[in-house]
Amino acid sequence: DETTADETADQADAADDQASADSTDAAAADTTDETAADDSTAAADTTAAAADTGRIRKGIDLAGGSVISFEADASTFPEGKTSATEEDMDIVEAIFNTRLQAAGYTEARISRGELGQITVEIPSVFETDKAAELLGSAAVLTFVNASGETVLNGEDVKDAQYKYGQTSQNGASEAYVELTLTKEAVTKFAEATKAAAAAADGQNYIAIMMDNNIVSAPRVSSEINSETCIISGDFTTETARDLANQIKSGALPFSMKIISQDTIGAELGKDALPLSL
Repeated sequence: DETTADETADQADAADDQASADSTDAAAADTTDETAADDSTAAADTTAAAADTGRIRKGIDLAGGSVISFEADASTFPEGKTSATEEDMDIVEAIFNTRLQAAGYTEARISRGELGQITVEIPSVFETDKAAELLGSAAVLTFVNASGETVLNGEDVKDAQYKYGQTSQNGASEAYVELTLTKEAVTKFAEATKAAAAAADGQNYIAIMMDNNIVSAPRVSSEINSETCIISGDFTTETARDLANQIKSGALPFSMKIISQDTIGAELGKDALPLSL
């Protein structure tokens, strides 16, 4: 009886030990699951943080920001002009694009409405007055030599057109910009290009600047003493068109006025971004 009782007691102890071990294993499993869950959450947070710093480029629907609409100011039209043309609005768009890029607003989006109207959306920028001032001011176009001296300004430029064809007798066809100056500007430009052509490498250029930002800095190979000249290089049709519009911006014959400016929240993004991740 004692032996049986001892064996029964031993079996009970063993059962208790096994139950304890099972409980420990279960606790360990729970801890592992919690750790895995925590790791998963941390990984998701890290992914979200990485996305927030640039892997996902947020538009205004995700980040919120400023929406500013402009319209051609008819009161500033020159005599005989009754409305803005599509070409005029191409120039306005080029101005806005240049200013937005220079200010670091690389996610901004420009869209056109009725003829003469244009809307700019700038993600993550909520100071609409500052953004409106940046875009709405008159364009200042200058041609500057390597010494920083202004040799021409927007009033000296009659026209600028992008073209495609040969720029030399035996050269291949390419995209280029044809610049047309006023008669009064020819002498000034001849003197500036003569000096630039004679300068050392690295100094033999005349920079084209808008709002004190360089948009192009073509090298000068010889004196230019005529009303027309060309700017050639590694242009595509699109980049040649952009440069032509930027140059013409200094002679835009009217101003743009603000017709509305608002800030919007990122309501769509609050749900869409975490769900997408």
